[in-house]
This record gives sequence, C-alpha cells and structure tokens, in this order.
Amino acid sequence: MAIPEDVVQKVKAIISEAEEGERFVKSVHAALKELEASGHLYKLQIHNRHVGCHPQNRDGSGVNGVDVHQLLDDIVTAGFVPERVSAIAVEVSDNAELVFNQTLVSQHGGQLGSMDASQLKVLSLAGSHTNFVMRLFDQEVAHENEKVSANGKLSKEMLSRHDMAFHEAVVHGYQWRVLSKHVTQQLPELLTMVQRTGNATLARGEHELQLLRRLHGIWVSQSQTVGLHVSYEKVKRIASPGISSPLMKTLPHLFTFALKASGGITPWLLQETEAFVRAHASSTKTLGAELWQALGQDVKGQMQFLRFRHGMVKMAYVKDKITLADIKKALQNKDFKDKVSTAETIMNKWRSLLNEIGADKNKSNLLFACSMADMALTAHTLDIKLPGERQYDKPEGLAHDFCLCLRGMGYAVADPWADCEEPEPASSSQGSAQPFDPKLLMREVNDAGQVTNQASVLSSAGYEIGCHVKRKVDGTEGIIESVETNGMVRIKVEGDSRLAKLKMSAILNGEWVKFTPSAEPVVMETLAQHFMARQEPWKSQLAIAKLTMALDALAKKNDQVLRPQKAIMVTTKFAKNKLVLVPLTTAIKPKTHGH
Repeated sequence: MAIPEDVVQKVKAIISEAEEGERFVKSVHAALKELEASGHLYKLQIHNRHVGCHPQNRDGSGVNGVDVHQLLDDIVTAGFVPERVSAIAVEVSDNAELVFNQTLVSQHGGQLGSMDASQLKVLSLAGSHTNFVMRLFDQEVAHENEKVSANGKLSKEMLSRHDMAFHEAVVHGYQWRVLSKHVTQQLPELLTMVQRTGNATLARGEHELQLLRRLHGIWVSQSQTVGLHVSYEKVKRIASPGISSPLMKTLPHLFTFALKASGGITPWLLQETEAFVRAHASSTKTLGAELWQALGQDVKGQMQFLRFRHGMVKMAYVKDKITLADIKKALQNKDFKDKVSTAETIMNKWRSLLNEIGADKNKSNLLFACSMADMALTAHTLDIKLPGERQYDKPEGLAHDFCLCLRGMGYAVADPWADCEEPEPASSSQGSAQPFDPKLLMREVNDAGQVTNQASVLSSAGYEIGCHVKRKVDGTEGIIESVETNGMVRIKVEGDSRLAKLKMSAILNGEWVKFTPSAEPVVMETLAQHFMARQEPWKSQLAIAKLTMALDALAKKNDQVLRPQKAIMVTTKFAKNKLVLVPLTTAIKPKTHGH
C-alpha cells in the first residue's frame, strides 16, 4: 500500500530544512517517526543472507572491505551488544539494486565472501558493515583472528565459545528497522539522508572518496535545476552536516577534484578508483587538505593527466607512498612532463586494448590488475621504489609485461610494446628459483589415478612418520604413527591410549601443524661441571688478565717506557740491561699446551 499523500507531504516538510543543512539528524528521526506511525517503518528479525547494501549507502560507495574485517576484530575484542546496533534497511524495489550488490561483492575479490543476490529481501542504509561482518562469519571466510578462526578461516563454533550473543546474531539474525519499498518510490531523498545520519554518528566517519562522490552527486543534481554554475557554498551547505572538522578543511579541495577529475557527469574515473581503494584501504586513511589541493591544481596545457592523478590517489591510499613533493613534481615540474605524459598514454592504452576485445573492466580481477599496474607505472615515473616490485629501465617494458599478465588471465589483448621486453634481472631470477627438495619421492600411481604410496605424499609435505603434530583449533598434540593405503593417517594422541584416524587432507591443509615438543628436564647429580672455575672460557680470560697485570707491573718498575715502533730511531748505544721493551698490546691469544 502506497504512503498516504498527507504523510508524504508532512515528511517532505520535515526534511526540507535538513536538506539545507539545518537540524539534520533530528529532522531525519522525526521523519522516520511519521513513517512508523503510518506503518511504513516496522521492526523485523532478519538473517544476514537476506540483507544487502542499498546503492545509496555511503553515497554510492557501499561498504569498505578493509573496514568490515577491522570492525569484526573490534566486535570480537569489545563484545557484541545487539542493542548497540543501529540497523535500518529498506525493502528491495528493483533488479538494479540486486545487480549493485552482486558487483559490490565481486569487486572485493572474496574479501566480502560470496553473494546470492536472489536471496536479498532488504537493503541496509545503516548497519551495513555490521551485517557484512555477520555474512563473513556465516560463510566462514578467510580471516586471521586466533580467537574466532581455525586454519585461517572464521569458525562459528569458535565464535560460540567466545561470544554466544554474537554467535546467535550470526546464526539467527538480529532486529532491523525496515522501510517499505514505497519510501524508495515516493520519498527517495529520505534514503540518502538516513544513511548519512548513520555515518554522522559512527566513530569511523566518512571516507574522503565518499565525500567526493557526494559532492559530485550534489553538483549534478543542483545543476539540473539551477544550471551549470552551482556555487561551492551551495554544495557545501547541503553536504556538510555531520562532517568532522579535519574533513571540512579538505572539502573545498575535494570539490575541485570532483569537478575536474571525476570523469564528467558520469564519474567513471572516480568510480574505478573508489572501487579499488574501498577494497584495499581502510576508510580511516585520509590524504588531507594539502595533498588534495595539489591533486586538484591545473597543469599548463591541454593535457591534464587525469589517469595519472588517479594513479597517485591509489598509491597514496593503498601503498602510502605519495608525498606532496611527488604530486608537485608530477604536475608542476616541466622536466617530468614528458614522463608523466608517457605514463598517461600507456594507462589509457591498456584500457583501450581491453575495450577492443569487449572485456568488462569492472570485474574484480581486471579492476585489481589495472589499478596495480597504474600504481607500478606511477611509481616508476616518479622514481619511487615499491617493496617487492620489479624495477624497469623504461615504462614500455612495464607496459609489455602487463600485457603478458592480461594474456595470462585469459584476455587476448594486443601488445604494442612487444619489442620492448626487458631481460629479467639476474638477482630476481636467482631469487625466484625453487630449491631442490631432497624429501621429494617418486609417487606410484595406479590406473585410477590414485597415489599408491600415500606416505610419500605426506613425507613430501615435511611430515615424517614419528613426527609430532598439533591441531590448530584446540592445541591437541599427537605423533604420526602410520599412513594407510587409503590415505588415512593414524595418530597417537597425547593422553589417549587409542590411535586416532584422520584424513591426510586435514594435515596437508594445515589443520594440523608440525612442532617440536619441549625437552624433558634432566636430573643432575652435581653442578660441579658448571662451576665458573672449571669453564675453559673463564680460564682463558683469567690467564689474559694475569698476563696483563704482569706487563703493567713491568712497565711501572721501569718508569721510562716507550712503545716499540719503527718511527723511533736509536742514535747511540745502550749499556747492557739498560733498554727494557714492554709489549703494549691487548691482542693476547691463548693456546692449548703443545701448539
């Protein structure tokens, strides 16, 4: 049932002032109360698999994968309190919202688990990161937190031992406040305001790229009504509620960058950069006003090096390697103009090659590959050394290698730089060589393709019969007794008289790890052998000390002592027993008798 027109008008009146930046949070809460009274906001307990992220969440950014994993650790440390979760969602209204969620998860390359968009019933406006934390646990994705992980993956079983309330929310869902889909149709402006209210009260706050998206979106929206000359003050007044003071200083420079370097009315350049950064950098990472001011300055001439600017933005967020001096060098130093121009041309050519074969550049693997290549080329151009990255003599050599990488990923792109291949550095080649493993044995395989000598598989992985192993999930210790022909491993578990059986894959997958048990204590009848007087190093040191004292006594007895050296020449003869030479050295080397 649609929202009654009188309620719609009442809500619009409430939020009209908030749109101009006045009493923002209070107005949104008042609007939600009106919708709740009319039955278009209700409470419902929902499982995480049925909750997605609304396309307007965080101004179109959705969720940040790095932040989700950090939030997971924060909740594990502090404890889960359901009453502290502010979860607001809206019913799914069209298929485009489902596509957005499918793309959002796929762009994170497994960092956010997997997504079956057909199961989504509601889309979050507040509480999105918390819900994705629940999804990570529900799917038991890769995460390194020993309190709630086993074998490098999240474990619901371990979570139940650590925090039962958290476990219950993961397994059975938790309570959401849900807006009807009619709000999307009749009050779309309210959705953006609801998600901003949630961000305004979060400790993590808003990311700079999220603000870039918002500033761009506000300018586009306003330009449709007031023309192409929308003042910064107008945009600032709409965008500023809830923004922290440091970000307010950055806001004018973000506005400049949004208009100059987003890509136009459709901010395709910004969308690509934001999608990559969102998956690989925390939203708490900021560049600051100075860097954004430098990034937004014009370059003399027609070419403005937009791709290269975004390459620097990616490096600054993900690699933490760009400084103010680097940006000024790239955009203002005329000696670097040709280098930057070459890099810009190569970056654009990579995308052109992918377009020629119809590749979807928004796919997570291509988005990641192109962005990593952008950063490598940016670093090469600015003479920045990235740890672990190969160093090239010329940018064309790097461009050629990236084409080889694309081909290795299954994209049959042309290679305009095929004749620019650079030989592999000798040190890099030697370092990448795999050492010969003396434990590697010939594996006998039967007609069915099964290894008949299963013990050789285990031995090649470094697990010999008789070695000590420990189960990572609970610390259970044991000794490998034997390997059966069917691949089952027999382990003598400490404190148990029986032999346990487990699949070899449990060991090969790292669920059991090899370890060296602590040595048993040794009972000693006497400590005499450890007395200082019987230690050979002490005897040698004592002998050197006695010899040094004897030399000192000899020098004092003969008060006129000279250090023997070639520079002193004798001009007269000395009487017998009148010349005494005392060795002056600390280089005394004790030797055993007979040497």
